Amino acid sequence: MAQPIQAVERPTISEEQSVVEALRQLQTEVARHGQALAAALTVLEDMQRSGLLDLAHGLFGAKQQIAEIVLEQVRKPGVLGAIQNAMAFIELVGGLDPQVVRTLTQALAAGVGEGQRRIAGGRKVSFLELARTLSKPDVNRAVAFLLGTLEGIGRELNVEGQ
Repeated sequence: MAQPIQAVERPTISEEQSVVEALRQLQTEVARHGQALAAALTVLEDMQRSGLLDLAHGLFGAKQQIAEIVLEQVRKPGVLGAIQNAMAFIELVGGLDPQVVRTLTQALAAGVGEGQRRIAGGRKVSFLELARTLSKPDVNRAVAFLLGTLEGIGRELNVEGQ
């Protein structure tokens, strides 16, 4: 009958053999990714010449001091309010239909251009011209949009109890 194995002998690799094997694996990886490594080295060289590596090294070395400064600045009431306002603005923009926002920004850019053109003309607007302009379809559409916007704002202000 067979005898049970009492001890498992694992082959031992000397430190020198381990280094040789690691170098062989590294050579294989360098050969496989030579172009990527060359590009990465070029980027690193450019960063070194421009001082970005020194800057990054300094930032990593001073991360504790930088974190303390950032926290100190964030704790100020004005900064907290600005962060809250930015978050509310992002929430507002996130809730809008992107196509509507795109159309509105294009319309606003066109309107600003038209306004600059009229001001450059230097002509005063008479009451009669104002009344005639309101009957133009483009102006009427813009006024309807603005009145609807004002109505929606007023409705929400009433809901908020203001």
